[in-house]
Amino acid sequence: MREVILCESYVMSRPPERSDSSRFQPGAKVRVRYGVIVPDLPDIPLGGWTGIIKQVERSEGETVYEIKWDRKTLNNVHPVYLRRCERDGFDAEIMWLAEEDLEPDQGILVPIEQPTTIVTPPLSVKDQDDRIRAVFGLTHDDLIPQVNPETLLIYFRYLRATLTFPFPATYWDFGRLHDQKIMVMIHALPDPEEIGFDEEDGFICHGRDQNGRIEIPLAEIELKKKAPNHEPVSDYSYWFHNWR
Repeated sequence: MREVILCESYVMSRPPERSDSSRFQPGAKVRVRYGVIVPDLPDIPLGGWTGIIKQVERSEGETVYEIKWDRKTLNNVHPVYLRRCERDGFDAEIMWLAEEDLEPDQGILVPIEQPTTIVTPPLSVKDQDDRIRAVFGLTHDDLIPQVNPETLLIYFRYLRATLTFPFPATYWDFGRLHDQKIMVMIHALPDPEEIGFDEEDGFICHGRDQNGRIEIPLAEIELKKKAPNHEPVSDYSYWFHNWR
């Protein structure tokens, strides 16, 4: 099947040349031929998708078009395509296609080609996002959930079963005169159902530093990379700071 080019992944080796002899011009309505697929998403066919040409560019002898999909198409594409675009930072409404992938849209209603089999890659323990998906029992095609009391409780149960106490860590003390890194020994992670959820600071650790007992957000401590608890703590901090 013919492959196409996503706009974010299309890299030109030199500035594109405008083509005055292009088959389609900006504003033209086009439809994707059957058999065309997305290269980065090979289980997503594009046959029957319709939209409007926004830009025409030519590079290395090939004419390519930026297409903005119409509402009918976006309302009928497989939901996994939209989730993957959001997951990977693509604009689901825009795509670059080669000239031979397109034909004029005469307004005749044709069915949009649908995936026959969705192939979801297995979660990778080397991918931080995938490790967080695993905490919530999700697949690689699922979006990482936002921080809220429900998801915090799920993450707490995972950390309670994963972390070992006590463990050494550090945190930054941002003073008026200078900043300094403070050593701390973390002794416990209280149950948020017992002490209350704090969506601003997240989980609160109990520990001791040079000044005695301390309560500090788990998302603010740092561990050495080879420490047993480093990965689960750093994954939680990454999730907590980026999905609020």
